[in-house]
Order: sequence, then structure tokens, then C-alpha cells
Amino acid sequence: MTRLALVLAYDGGRFEGGTTSGVSIDSSVLTHVNSPVITSNAVGLMITQSNAAQAAELLEISDLTLTGNTMTGLTSANTQLKLTNCDLSSNGDSGASISNGKITALNCTITGNPNIGVLYKATSDLFSLGAGASFTSCTFTDNTTYGLVLSGDTIAGIDSIPASLVGCTLSGPNQTTGILANRVDMTLSNCVVQDHPQYGIDCARGNMTFESTSVFGKQSDPPYAGRASR
Repeated sequence: MTRLALVLAYDGGRFEGGTTSGVSIDSSVLTHVNSPVITSNAVGLMITQSNAAQAAELLEISDLTLTGNTMTGLTSANTQLKLTNCDLSSNGDSGASISNGKITALNCTITGNPNIGVLYKATSDLFSLGAGASFTSCTFTDNTTYGLVLSGDTIAGIDSIPASLVGCTLSGPNQTTGILANRVDMTLSNCVVQDHPQYGIDCARGNMTFESTSVFGKQSDPPYAGRASR
């Protein structure tokens, strides 16, 4: 798979105060130059892929901070996206909102967003990318509603999203539920899901496999570790 690279900014670049998005990308890939910061925009970074050739490329982003944006730190559509060492924290609504394509995140911090840490929805497969979400050594804390939301869509023919979390921490107490999952085939390995006022994991439909993972919900009685329905 080809990997493209686009230099975002000069050393220590800072993108601040745009009206819609700090940076908008419709073809290439983003890489870092000394940890740039995108802040004080409506959406920090907006990524869309408008054709199959673009969508086939792996879009890599590393060492980027998306914080203090009034709506969402990152939005992405129809993209194969890899985030490494990124910070998506303290935005006005969500850390990231991703629709379709695939997302891989390594060593990322998603904290203090007042709605959702990361939202991933597979509603179509426009460029035959498939669907999938993978998080390794990521931290989701104090995102007010959910740390992570994963949702498939039978109308789009995506009945089950493959997803994995490895070595991740999801914790409150200001995060109502750690993971909300719908139509997901998920494996959690060496993860800790704890201190949520409601559920550690709320799975509406799907399959979940736990390997060396602790899941706790409410710390008071009764302790709701999770719930599932099919």
C-alpha cells in the first residue's frame, strides 16, 4: 500500500482561529513537523476522500495535537487513517468523528471532550475499503458521554465492524460509559475499563472477546460492569 506524506507546517506549527477548519485535506497524507497544534477552529482537521484512488492510500498522522476546537478535533470520511502519538483532547464536542473507511490509532490520548472521545460509524462502503477500528495503547478519559462509540449499519451491508483494543485505558468518573458498541465484533486485550457512572461497556448487538481485561462500571452499588443485547 502506498503511503504519501504532506508536511503540515513549519517547525512547531500552530493553526489557530479558522472559521470552519484549521486544515482541510482532500487527497494526501498528513505527517508531523515537531508536534504542530491545531486549535480554536470549529473543526481542527477535516479529511475527505473524493475518489477511490485517494481512498486506497494509507493516510498517516503523527505527533499532532488537536485541542480547543469549538466542535470536533478531527473529522474523517472514506479514509484509511492511522494516528500515532496524537492528542485529541478538550475540544468543544468530540475528539474525533470518523465515518466509513478504517481507523488505526497508536499511543493516542483522547480526554476531556464534553460529548464523545472517538465516534466511528460505518454507514457505507463507497470505495470498497471495508470497515475496521483498531486502538493500541490509547487512553480515553473524562469524555462526558462516551469514551468510544463504534456503530455498523445493516442498510449499508456492514453488519459487523471488526474492532480491537490492545493495552487501552478507558476511565471516568466524568465519562458516563466507556464503550458504546452496535454491530461490532470486538476483541479487548490487556485493557482496563473502569470508574464509569453507568456502564463500562454497553453493547447493543455484536460479539465481544476479552483477554486479560478488567471491566468495571459504577463503583457504588449496584456495579454495572456492562450490558449486552442481541
